[in-house]
Amino acid sequence: MLKNKFKTISLILILCSFFILPASTFSQSNTSNTTDNDAAIQALQEEINQKQQRLEELKDRENEYKKQIQTKQDEQASLKNQISILNDNINKTEIQLQSTQINVDKTDLEIKKVTLEIAEKEESIAQNKKYLQSLLKLIAQNDNKDALEILLVNNSLSEFLDQVQYLKNLNGNIQSILEKVKEVKVELEEQQDGLEKKKKELEELKKKLAEQKAEIGDQKVNKQYILDKTKQSEQEYQKLLSAAKAEQDSANASIVSAEKAI
Repeated sequence: MLKNKFKTISLILILCSFFILPASTFSQSNTSNTTDNDAAIQALQEEINQKQQRLEELKDRENEYKKQIQTKQDEQASLKNQISILNDNINKTEIQLQSTQINVDKTDLEIKKVTLEIAEKEESIAQNKKYLQSLLKLIAQNDNKDALEILLVNNSLSEFLDQVQYLKNLNGNIQSILEKVKEVKVELEEQQDGLEKKKKELEELKKKLAEQKAEIGDQKVNKQYILDKTKQSEQEYQKLLSAAKAEQDSANASIVSAEKAI
């Protein structure tokens, strides 16, 4: 009878010795599950970094066009100058369009990355819960035995004290696992919130992309209108410019007159 109890306690001790090593044994058991995920996350991060570098390069080019446009706007109005400004504006908007498209791609990559990180944390929580259940089961089994019974089935006081220490370790590990689960849950909630923000950001970027495409179309139409009206003649351009100025002056005068009448 005592031998059977000793075998039972020994089995519990063997199980305990396995479960009280969460930092090493647990992580090793999950290595194969997380390695692929970690590699995918790393690959996505590298792509994100490349997109960011490209965005910075495009920003520099956009700033160059802005400076060119400002310089030409300060010069005397001429057909050649105006066409050059229109071309620079078109080029600048096309760069902005490229930047927005890259931002769309980058945000999409960030969403994929966060999704993988969320899945990883959910897996971590699930594994920790299983581990916690195992610890609680072992403690429940030992709670059914009083200290005298455990002492009697052991060959020495040293073995008895070892078992007591195992139980203390189990209780300590339970607290550690609970804290870990809470910590991971907080991180998970933060990442889920971040994911929703990224999705909204992606939708806004797609709208911006459509607007920029329309803007490029308008700029090209405006350029073609000027070319058609002037027939690439400076004289015709100056006439067109004078007519536009007169129309603007007339509109301003009407506004002033209307304000005085109020």
